[in-house]
Amino acid sequence: MEDTLDLVGRIYDASLDAALWPAVLEEIGGFVNGVSAALFWQDAFDRSAFVVHSWGEDPHYTRLYLETYAALNPMFPAASFVEPGVVFTGGDIVPPEEMRATRFHREWLAPQGIVDAANVNLHRYATSTAAFSVRRSEEQGTVDAEARRRLTVLVPHLRRAARIGSQLAGHARAARDLEDVLAAAATAVFLVDDEGRLGFVNQGGRAMLEQGDILAEREGTLRIRDAEANRLVREAVTRPAPPADARKSVSIALSHTPPCWMADVLPLSSGARLRHGQGYGARAAVFVRRAEIPVMSGLEVLARRHGLTASEVRVLQAVTGGGSIDDIAAQLGLAVSTVKSHLKALFAKTGARSRVALVRDVAAHSGALR
Repeated sequence: MEDTLDLVGRIYDASLDAALWPAVLEEIGGFVNGVSAALFWQDAFDRSAFVVHSWGEDPHYTRLYLETYAALNPMFPAASFVEPGVVFTGGDIVPPEEMRATRFHREWLAPQGIVDAANVNLHRYATSTAAFSVRRSEEQGTVDAEARRRLTVLVPHLRRAARIGSQLAGHARAARDLEDVLAAAATAVFLVDDEGRLGFVNQGGRAMLEQGDILAEREGTLRIRDAEANRLVREAVTRPAPPADARKSVSIALSHTPPCWMADVLPLSSGARLRHGQGYGARAAVFVRRAEIPVMSGLEVLARRHGLTASEVRVLQAVTGGGSIDDIAAQLGLAVSTVKSHLKALFAKTGARSRVALVRDVAAHSGALR
């Protein structure tokens, strides 16, 4: 248990110091029993990808994935439909026998000896997902219940750390110190001491304080307009925290009517975070952001409504891009006969009578709220 809490603490350290992520990913890989791990982003529509942080990956195969195999990965776009925080495996999305028949398996997975992966979507957007994956080798075998359980324990902390880290993304490399990074963050950031007094406020935070409808500054102290939210934030910041809590972050709703706002309270009382906070006499960092409004793509709506398989969703996605059946087969790395078979299933399940009708259905159902 203590080792797990230490790992959670280091996950939050990495949220403020990106250079720590590779070592943290190695720890997570060992905890879940994997040979490599990655935090990555993938667009389900243009099939592009970007690896944010990784451990244990062969740079050659990473480059091949980004250049070629992201577009051939049979798990997408269906994998992006899995609710954030839910751990899933490759077999949950694409049956193993179907996966083994793909170019993606033959040319990318098999040469690396990868047989399975424990995956989780950290955050979802209309057309893309920020995800985390721990890959397993033939020696380790497919993902079992214990591996799922272990990753599930870490998921809430990975989600918060990734969200905090993404708020600072793109600025850390150019920044000379933490203040430069926090000042450049797009979200509102406040560093506060034991009594809630403000030690640092970035530009976004100043704008929210001046607007005054959600937050306020009273005698140099951060206040939340909602009384219950103010109590919870003050408690998260000022209470003497036991060692376990000092290694965790909490999320608190600041408002309950649109637009809704959330605060992520990150203790700065241990690990690398302690060094960041000492320069400001700060006990915690409070990140204030708009709550995510989940929106479903037309593909996801139809997939859920009609029970489409991952392969059928891939073909449907390719159909929306136009081109002949031969073009679609080449694009997806499938046989023409396989594409025709999936199209037949799509027509039967959706009731559409042509590819044009399928495209219209996707467009008609885009933008639905989850």
